[in-house]
Amino acid sequence: MKYRDEFRQVRVLLIELPMGRRVLRTALGSFDITKIEEWNEVRTDPGDLATLASFDLIIANIDEADDSAAVLLRSLRNGTIPGNPFVPAIVTCNSPTPTTVRAAVDCGADAVVLKPYSLKQIMDPITALVDRRRPFVVTSDYVGPERRTFQREGQVIDQIVVPNPLAAKVLNLDPAEQAAATEAAMARIEQQKSQRLVFQALFLVRLAGFVTMSTAAPAARRDLARLPSLVRDLALRLKNPIEYAYLQSFANWAVVYPGLIDEDARRSSCDDAAEALGGLLQQLGGTETPAESIAQADRAVFNYCQRLSAA
Repeated sequence: MKYRDEFRQVRVLLIELPMGRRVLRTALGSFDITKIEEWNEVRTDPGDLATLASFDLIIANIDEADDSAAVLLRSLRNGTIPGNPFVPAIVTCNSPTPTTVRAAVDCGADAVVLKPYSLKQIMDPITALVDRRRPFVVTSDYVGPERRTFQREGQVIDQIVVPNPLAAKVLNLDPAEQAAATEAAMARIEQQKSQRLVFQALFLVRLAGFVTMSTAAPAARRDLARLPSLVRDLALRLKNPIEYAYLQSFANWAVVYPGLIDEDARRSSCDDAAEALGGLLQQLGGTETPAESIAQADRAVFNYCQRLSAA
């Protein structure tokens, strides 16, 4: 088997009940992986969470009644708990219900395997993770492998080739270089998070310029109701005084906009807020000019309204 000897240094965390570990252990044994730690359930003790940084691969089970492993992986990807946010992860599911599969995908898992699974169904994703792992993408609510085969017009999202702890161990890559690459990738992801939040705010501002809260479809009204939370999220992320000045203009608009009745005043205020957010995206390195950002948001709004009309 390719890389056989190198897999012996790989450390794996299994989050699975004892009865479900036999196939997993057999699959890992096929790679000569013996450094395996087993948790019967997700642990939240700080001491246990601190060990997450030592694993090169996580294989975890979720089901309809317990999605705690999905919550753990999502937190890991977002950097809200200790550990390497780029550790490869395979999620197993007891049943292919929409809720379970959605949770498995949204948590940022690299692969989702449905039970009952064969030995090959576990071994193939492990090999793929070493040879051809998907790049990561960042959206306003997701960090993890790119799964789409195409991107919607107006929603072009950069792909990030992230460090791969599993491949680094198997290929015996330099630890210092991997640590530097991890730090750089984390910084880029944090920048992307800010950019995606600002673009989401810009999208909603342009949407608000096309509709009013009274005439918008229910889905659009729900989206526009997110404006105050976006202001709060961005206020926590942005520290640069120049960036914060742009944010303040958007925050002021979010307070004033709901009370505007005159259509011309409403549209004018939306244009001003869009210019501020376009300038903020330019400061964050998202686009070269505010006009470019606004044009992208307008395309996204147009496509969104078309989907609402067709629904």
